[in-house]
Amino acid sequence: MASGLIPPESVGNQRGPLVDSAIFLLKLSLGIGIVYWLVASGRFDVAYYNGLLSYSTFGFVLAAMLAQGLSLILLLSRWWFLLKAQNIDASYATCLTVSFQGAFSGLFLPGTLGLDGLRFLYLQKTHKAGSAISLASIILDRALGFMGLLILAVAVSFLFVFSYDLEASRSILLLMSVCLLVTVVLLAIACGYIPLVGARYFRKLPWLARFIDALATYRYCHKELAIIVVMSVVGHALVIVAACFCLMAMGLDFSVLAIATVTPILIVVRFLPLTPLGLGVSDAAGEELYNMVGVGGGAENQMLLRATWIVVLLLCGLIFFRKKSLE
Repeated sequence: MASGLIPPESVGNQRGPLVDSAIFLLKLSLGIGIVYWLVASGRFDVAYYNGLLSYSTFGFVLAAMLAQGLSLILLLSRWWFLLKAQNIDASYATCLTVSFQGAFSGLFLPGTLGLDGLRFLYLQKTHKAGSAISLASIILDRALGFMGLLILAVAVSFLFVFSYDLEASRSILLLMSVCLLVTVVLLAIACGYIPLVGARYFRKLPWLARFIDALATYRYCHKELAIIVVMSVVGHALVIVAACFCLMAMGLDFSVLAIATVTPILIVVRFLPLTPLGLGVSDAAGEELYNMVGVGGGAENQMLLRATWIVVLLLCGLIFFRKKSLE
């Protein structure tokens, strides 16, 4: 049995290196352009970083890196529980290693399969899992992760409204509540209603029937699903902790509830496939959202948070470049 490590040369798609590089450079240019606009308009002040590497503040930067590292481990560990529910015999260490590879490759190397693609490839090559089962585990991992993020967002937004009653906080609470309701309904339909009617309507489409059966498996895995949602909540809460440590490193005053209220939105913005690592986009969004809740340094904090995230992913890259292949 293979180790589950996938060599870099096998991680790619069919668009070709020139097209991939052109898309990456276009996104990077967009991100740099937005950062330039933030600096030119006075919304981004590099003076916040003047004392960043001093002895008294660098500990906060290290704490932010640690919080993001723990967050990454928790969020990547969800997938293992979903594979267990499908009776796929993959060790926790192997699942985490493959996920580390995907986290690095998808965010740094243009044209790679990324986290979800690498997981799919691993299941196909190592465990010969059907594409329907593989895809069901990956989609449900993302959906439950988003659900956990929304639960956290609704909880902290409610506390922020109760404590400060700002118009912005009420708008965020309403938005997060609606998104959470829609997500729960869609999950209930996907794992509950559709499998019930699938036998009647989809048996003439074998692949779709297998995909529906794979989703139906999770209807009876209440313990595993609950663990995954809790891991998602805690994992995303650690990103809030990291954001607070970054603000401490810059010497800024802030309300923890305010940061907790806007960070879930910024997490979503950061992973929109518009620019690499949300460069520029999340910085501009951070500046606006932080101002809405009465906190300064939003763009600067997002840039520092991204830097600590890059360090964490570089550590994942050490696993990515190990020269082992699937057998």
